[in-house]
Amino acid sequence: MKLLIEAMRRVPALNSAAFEKAMLALSSGPVAGLVRSAERRKLRRIRHVERILVISDTNIGDSVLLKTALPVVARRLPHVAVDFACHHKVVEMMDPDPVIDRCVGLPGGGPEGAGIAAGRLVEKTGDRRYDLVLNFCPFISERQVGHAEAVVLEPISLAGNILRAYRQGEIAALPKHVVDFVSGVVDQLAGARARESDEDAVCKPVVFLSADHRHAARRWLEGRPWKERGTVVFVNPDCSNESTRVGVDVFADICRSLAEVGRIDGIVLGHGFTYPGVEREILGRMSAAARRKIELMSPDLGLAGFAALCDCCAVYVGADTGPLHIAAAHKAPAQPDRPLRNQTVVVGLFKATEPRIYGYCSRRADMIDSAQAAESTVFEGRPPCKNLTCSLQRLTKTCPALECGEDLNPTSVVDFIIGAVEGRVFRSSADAGGDSGSSATAIS
Repeated sequence: MKLLIEAMRRVPALNSAAFEKAMLALSSGPVAGLVRSAERRKLRRIRHVERILVISDTNIGDSVLLKTALPVVARRLPHVAVDFACHHKVVEMMDPDPVIDRCVGLPGGGPEGAGIAAGRLVEKTGDRRYDLVLNFCPFISERQVGHAEAVVLEPISLAGNILRAYRQGEIAALPKHVVDFVSGVVDQLAGARARESDEDAVCKPVVFLSADHRHAARRWLEGRPWKERGTVVFVNPDCSNESTRVGVDVFADICRSLAEVGRIDGIVLGHGFTYPGVEREILGRMSAAARRKIELMSPDLGLAGFAALCDCCAVYVGADTGPLHIAAAHKAPAQPDRPLRNQTVVVGLFKATEPRIYGYCSRRADMIDSAQAAESTVFEGRPPCKNLTCSLQRLTKTCPALECGEDLNPTSVVDFIIGAVEGRVFRSSADAGGDSGSSATAIS
């Protein structure tokens, strides 16, 4: 996979629609069967399993999505300890999960930072002995994992399963296929003849939030000039790279239109971390009246505070990036406490990447829903040159224009948000069974 991505970056022909068709054909052909056979032969070398290491991709979103498979191991192999290596910024939201024995934080980044990530992995897991390593990171090689005694499985067949489902018009979502892949691994390790249904684990990533993070988000909201129990929309204009970066004009139009809707009392505008200052650029395009409804999220809240803030808002809208998956994930209390609300409408804006793999839509049979008890949907740019290679090399895409988001229609996005807001009954978080005293509401 690492070699494929590097080749795609360097060879223009490997970015073409023809190459996409070749990949889709191979995913259903004899090559796919050979890959699955090789994986099964590797697993047959394991005589006894006591500890497994699961290495996520080094992105925030992939860390959230790949954790969906860990409960499968916990339920079917309860005697096995599972360590999870993921992006360091989400460790505090992963570590409280009882299915994880040790959570290891790795630095983020693409192929350029792979050496640093591999070194950190060896440093933090060197005192452990693993029977199996599931390495979902395409930038860390089997040799770099550093556990010579373990069987290291790089799940190439997972990519084939996603491509095959995409080709056949079925659900190609990453969480579903990760769960299916790990279920197959567990079947072989446990010697099971019939697979237990894991439907309840599919499509339901979970993040854990401490009381401190929840209270910080609530206090921040209570300090805003919105009325008690106001309806708040979270607009996050940041993204992880140029392939997923939606233009400032789109977000400015969305904020401007939402500010004119009387039913919406406030707009939380996220900060730019990958693209610093994007929020100020959007504010600069607003009228004085619109700016009175818009508040910049405090960067001091951090990523876990961001997750708690999303749970307090009626709607979240943002590009295909890690925060989208955090917004869509189920929010669970880190300590025994009152449950969070989990009623946020999730709206994803997709540019070069494929929403059938990374998005959420509650109304489409070929996509998965979010883990929120509310609507989810996607809006997608569809230029004629777009194909699956745009998703596979989203960190290294060298397309000269990257204007594939130009046909995203802000009016359609706003119309959906207004429909979601006006077509449902709002209630306070106290009524919904969440934290009492919150100044925002969610769609029930």
